[in-house]
Amino acid sequence: RLAAAPLMIRADRGQIEQVLMNLVVNARDAISVEGRVDIETASTDDGKVLLTVRDSGAGMVESVRQRIFEPFFTTKDAGKGTGLGLSIVFGILAEHRASIEVESAPGAGTAFAIRFDREADAACVPVCQPEAGGVVPLAGLSQQTVLLVDDDDSIRKSSRLILERAGFAVREASDGESAIRLVQDLSVPLSLAVIDLFMPGRNGHEVLALAREIRPALPVILLSGCFGSSDEGVGEGLAPVRLLAKPVLPNRLVRTVQECLGLLENLS
Repeated sequence: RLAAAPLMIRADRGQIEQVLMNLVVNARDAISVEGRVDIETASTDDGKVLLTVRDSGAGMVESVRQRIFEPFFTTKDAGKGTGLGLSIVFGILAEHRASIEVESAPGAGTAFAIRFDREADAACVPVCQPEAGGVVPLAGLSQQTVLLVDDDDSIRKSSRLILERAGFAVREASDGESAIRLVQDLSVPLSLAVIDLFMPGRNGHEVLALAREIRPALPVILLSGCFGSSDEGVGEGLAPVRLLAKPVLPNRLVRTVQECLGLLENLS
């Protein structure tokens, strides 16, 4: 249910799409058999734009509700969630100076209410331009193919959307075995790989080792929650490896890919 008239905010379209995707995926997972997910927009008395995602799922006890935005906190079974989806939502909204509140109770579903500053209609265009310091999508990147490896479906799909909106072609792998097959197939053009280190079965370390052997010039970005966000490594004669700590905000992911491919240097 949307407001009768458009409500304008200043935001990065791709990042807000990721917020919605993560919230809707969580809502879906909270519904065991059948249920309903509602997305609503409205204006508030204090001049804000209210975006609400509400589900009819199982709901949460108070002790869980208070922790849901903590990185790596999850109530899902092992291997079914990383606990990063909502922390990424929180980080994106903080960048946009937006607030998020959660109402939930066992058996009563959950509602996420997001409040954005409203912009005057004349101050916005249909697609808002990136703010200073943001990622500028670069034209003509369809020949730059990123291998995206992550076993978490929601994070992988969100990351794919972000990279494609930045102009890259993306090949996905949901596990290490699938990633290794793509690396081994030299008929598949790959410009860079983004690899989650910790996956069931063949992990990111194994994918990296094989990529070093078969495609030594392939730049690699490793994702994990176990190291600092600015670490960097390189082997003799090999393309650099960049390390990014989860959760990774969209602008940082795209900018790091651009940096590894030398695209930002080419603009200067």
